[in-house]
Amino acid sequence: MDICLELAQQLGPARTPRERSVAARTILQLLESSASDDANTDKIIRPIDVILADCIPSLLHAAQTPARSAKSLAPDPTVTPQNVIDMADAALLLLGHLCSAGLQTLQDAGWHVDDDGTGRGRPIYVNPATGESQQNPPDLALSIFGDQLDPKDYWALTLLFELSTITSPYANPIDGTLCWPARIRFHEPETNQYTPTNDKTPLPHKLAMTIVDVAQDDDEDEDDDDNEDGKETQLAFTRHLVLGPWHGIPSFRETEVDLDHPPPGSHLESWYTCAMVCAGFLGTRKAGRGKCLLVGLGGGAMASFVGRYWPGVNMEAVEIDPRVVKVAERWFGVKCEPSMLKREDGVLGDGADEPQHFKVDEAARPANVRVTNAESFVLGAVSDLECRYDVILLDVYTRGEFPPALVNDKFFKSLTKLLKTKENDGWDGALVINAGVGEDRTKVEGLVKGCMPVVKTLLDANASSRMDDDNENAVVVGMAAGADGNGILDISPKEWKRRATEVQETWPDAPLPPFELRAAIHAPNDEIMLGWAGNSMLDEGDDNADRPAKKSKRPEDVELLAKDDPAFAMFD
Repeated sequence: MDICLELAQQLGPARTPRERSVAARTILQLLESSASDDANTDKIIRPIDVILADCIPSLLHAAQTPARSAKSLAPDPTVTPQNVIDMADAALLLLGHLCSAGLQTLQDAGWHVDDDGTGRGRPIYVNPATGESQQNPPDLALSIFGDQLDPKDYWALTLLFELSTITSPYANPIDGTLCWPARIRFHEPETNQYTPTNDKTPLPHKLAMTIVDVAQDDDEDEDDDDNEDGKETQLAFTRHLVLGPWHGIPSFRETEVDLDHPPPGSHLESWYTCAMVCAGFLGTRKAGRGKCLLVGLGGGAMASFVGRYWPGVNMEAVEIDPRVVKVAERWFGVKCEPSMLKREDGVLGDGADEPQHFKVDEAARPANVRVTNAESFVLGAVSDLECRYDVILLDVYTRGEFPPALVNDKFFKSLTKLLKTKENDGWDGALVINAGVGEDRTKVEGLVKGCMPVVKTLLDANASSRMDDDNENAVVVGMAAGADGNGILDISPKEWKRRATEVQETWPDAPLPPFELRAAIHAPNDEIMLGWAGNSMLDEGDDNADRPAKKSKRPEDVELLAKDDPAFAMFD
């Protein structure tokens, strides 16, 4: 495994094409020799070791670098240097070996992979003996590896099974261009003891980082009238920011943006970001004026959204990792002050093979970004009267956990001290937190209740199962108490509409958000379930007729829980 980790560094996109070619060929030779009876036990590696070393993003990036014909898939030597073509060939040979290993493993377990017949490279996993047929790979890790594979690494076997799909490009049915199911835009391997340095001084550990564009059918349009005559449905493209090993298309992602809805910041792609922005907006002063602190920039989706739709909100952000700020600017179009980009880094949409319609919105307002540790910033800002905010958005839940270093009373009480206050009236604003799920959610709720008088937990009203706590991240909101003992924030569709109208009256040129709050079901245990739908204000009046808007579900299409729904039994 150690040799895989070492070679994974040499495969990284920052290395030369020759170095990457040599690394790919070396891994292939080791895999082939490991299968022989007289293999050197010190250099035996398995296909799953290559996956666990996070080599796949680097190999995909290498294979996808040359310009290729959509028909023959052959690289174009007139625009691609020969050493880059050699690098891509070496990567494809190794990927092909891994694909064969995955398919053979499936076959040995009685499974095989069929195509679903759509021409989009989507697989169907079939077990003829049992009659099973499914879209996701079968769970075979325990039966194949027993206790030799840590359960937290089961994802590697799933990715091995999916490689034959991920590595198979196809022609986009709309325009005939070459389309990869997962297009690696950027990858930086994990920084570890094998990372080369000029003076051999060990570098501080950093997680791997991957930017990947994922192609999939635009399911939202599949039932539209436009497709009743059998026309091809449009492909949808989303861009993911992944920290840590890339687990394949279903990887946990820090940020996801829809590339088919430019410019950056036009839309939010997850329920919890909509909920956080909603609570934050309602926590600002009249006409959406105020000062907002975002702790945890990620891909900058919320920063861009707030900057686009609420001109009266000044955004500041804190992010611990300068690499995250850089990719947020380069690959997600976030405008940051100060900018982390250098001339050679390029800008969003710079590459010839990048989506040319998804570019930086020059009219967007920038966020002031501080690159620092969240805990250090918050504790230090308590004594700085300039660091006072109407709303604080805490979005540090990452890779399935809330950072342990921040789960303490001191940090949360310090956060509340950064909120603006009214004389004799308590806080004027709100603390809004992505609390995650399960035990993390419970801990965060307890900490906020220990330092703020009113705490509400926002949940997804349209979740497939209200009884499933892990269905969607919970958003915890801490606020001051009103005269009636309830929170000062009125989290309701009526208040959302009133605030949106105020913003339109104050800034007539400001675009309308593509969604609005359509339901807020208050439960007895301080939980509020929110439901969203397309913004009806976008359809009101000729002035807004030319505003671009994502086709969203209309109110009558949004299924909301009725108050007599059996799921409400949990509130008793």
